Amino acid sequence: MAVFCILWVYSCVSTMRTPTSNEERIYLQNVESFPLRFVISKNEAGDAWGRAQSWIGRYSNMKIQVLSDYVIQTYNPREGSLNYGYYVTKTPVGENVEINVECISGNMFNKNKALRNARILAYYIKTGKLMTQFIEQ
Repeated sequence: MAVFCILWVYSCVSTMRTPTSNEERIYLQNVESFPLRFVISKNEAGDAWGRAQSWIGRYSNMKIQVLSDYVIQTYNPREGSLNYGYYVTKTPVGENVEINVECISGNMFNKNKALRNARILAYYIKTGKLMTQFIEQ
């Protein structure tokens, strides 16, 4: 029990990884300003949706619960857990597609980490650019 409490406290006070190079700083600036709801052309949608599925399969510690042409949803993490769950939707809008990304943490103190994960995922879906060292797992 003591080990769990120490790990829980550490997770609450641990900070997110900070950039150490100019390239990392620029990447994080782009990620932090990227919206969680964005629009892409239908021509880009196939590759973008593939990136979303691949990212969640590789970096989420929660199993996928729903996978369709329009929804990717993992199981939600249990309350208090250090895991992250994801919910990504794709909605056709005329000649475009709207993508919405959410990341849910089981630990209420990890909301900033969950938000960063969501932004990393959204940025990756749109651009294909990824620096894995900033993903919280």
